[in-house]
Amino acid sequence: MQNIINVTTSVIGTETVNSVNARDLYKALELGVGQYSRWIKANLLDIFQEGVDFIGVRHNVEGNEVVSHILTLDVAKHLTMLSRTTKAKTIRDYFIQCEKELNKPLTIEQLLQENVKVITQLQEKVITLKTKIEEDKPKVLFAQNVSSSVDSLLIREWVKAISTDDVKIGQNKAFAWLRNNGYLMQNNEPYQKYINNGYFEVIERTTATPTGTKIFKTTKITGKGQVCLANRVFDYFNGVEE
Repeated sequence: MQNIINVTTSVIGTETVNSVNARDLYKALELGVGQYSRWIKANLLDIFQEGVDFIGVRHNVEGNEVVSHILTLDVAKHLTMLSRTTKAKTIRDYFIQCEKELNKPLTIEQLLQENVKVITQLQEKVITLKTKIEEDKPKVLFAQNVSSSVDSLLIREWVKAISTDDVKIGQNKAFAWLRNNGYLMQNNEPYQKYINNGYFEVIERTTATPTGTKIFKTTKITGKGQVCLANRVFDYFNGVEE
């Protein structure tokens, strides 16, 4: 059967139906140049219901936005006969033949081919999922290591705890990352907002010295901070050599 117009399947409303592009139909019916908008308004937009009988599709052609209309096959047959052109009967008969072919029950061979196609797609999805699991395995182990530490730690202790064969992190690099990403100030003390939201805590102690009493501050990363920063640190340092 000669392919006069491409008949495809489209979702119109809530149903998947056999469909035709109205611009392709207009061209095949040889209705003239530059009259598509007028023809589609008079024969489709003013008569049929959008979302039931057709849908509008916007696309770009040479920098200009144009609207095409995807018709159900029944609407396409109706518009074909309304046109009363010399091509109308040929195109209508073609649509009827297409409909018969599309609605014909699948043969056993075709069913088997469809089954093979579905099985292949499922196998590809399984392979993709397995690959994703393997890729995420170091990250999962990393998060488990972090989550198991509920107490606040010195940052250097935290770095040592989360370093694995898959995630190479050094103390200096960790402090630099925390500063560069706005968690720590240049003196390695956390910004107040990250203390307030529970990522860090600062412990102060006073010590008597020959020159007077001094206050020493120690920054620790809380259990919450360890967990919240885990994936960000992993993504940045994974594969980075010391």
